[in-house]
Amino acid sequence: MNQALLGHASPLAKIFFSLFVILVSTVVFLIVGFVAGILIFDIKLSELGNVLSNLNNITSLNLMRFLQISQSIGLFIVPPIVLGYFFQKSSSQYLKMNITPKAKTLILTFLIMIFALPLINLLGELNSKILLPDFLSSMEHWMKEKEAEALKITEAFLNVKTVAGFWLNVFMIAVIPAVGEELLFRGVLQRLFSEWFKNIHYGIILSAILFSAMHMQFYGFFPRMLMGVLFGYLFYWSSNIWIPILAHFTNNMLAVIVSFFISNGSINKSAETFGSSSDTLIYVLFSILGVFVLLLLFYRKERRLIN
Repeated sequence: MNQALLGHASPLAKIFFSLFVILVSTVVFLIVGFVAGILIFDIKLSELGNVLSNLNNITSLNLMRFLQISQSIGLFIVPPIVLGYFFQKSSSQYLKMNITPKAKTLILTFLIMIFALPLINLLGELNSKILLPDFLSSMEHWMKEKEAEALKITEAFLNVKTVAGFWLNVFMIAVIPAVGEELLFRGVLQRLFSEWFKNIHYGIILSAILFSAMHMQFYGFFPRMLMGVLFGYLFYWSSNIWIPILAHFTNNMLAVIVSFFISNGSINKSAETFGSSSDTLIYVLFSILGVFVLLLLFYRKERRLIN
């Protein structure tokens, strides 16, 4: 029997099955990750809470890194591979991983992300200034607490001064999220939402909203959603998952590189927010123009290849 088990299921049925697989995989990897982490780092169960809250301790930080990697694999990488088998019998074909992208397409993708940086940073700056109405003050307080917690963990991960620490961050912050999140949000969810609504644009936007919301960082919601939309169209136009993976990797990799040089005192901390202040508004204008031109070139090139 060559037919995939859920090949002819409705889009809505596939969405519910996807949620089930994601939930099961996440819970399994969460439990296995905690058990393995406790054994590997020789931590007593009674001390686990204190260890996880003390990011100044190297053992705590390494445990957090281990859990971050294992949970990312369980949430983002395993489910799409499993779902690809159930939906099309071949995960590589379903996820559009079986085609090698052209060199020109890769270069265009890289340039698009470079030019997009000032615009993304400016949106992040504007997003951080949003104030909620008074009746939502408790929600705003909760969101700020979550943002502060996420920022604290991220800064602890990125504050490395060794080459080994740098490459660990490349793997944990650039490679795994780029591959896993694109496989799940673009490779699976965008496709299913597009089939459900019978509209590719709805699929791209909805998966981008979920992509941003999943990070639980409201004050970076809009720039992250914009990136999700950008990744979605790059995937739609190219029909190749490696393209949004490269775009996502480029964005995350640049953050890892800049943070590494800042930690070592090689560059000024202002490099992190390039394009976010009013005196660099000119860069944002060039950013918008550059991204528009490059996307136009990308679209025409990919449509020509498909036709």
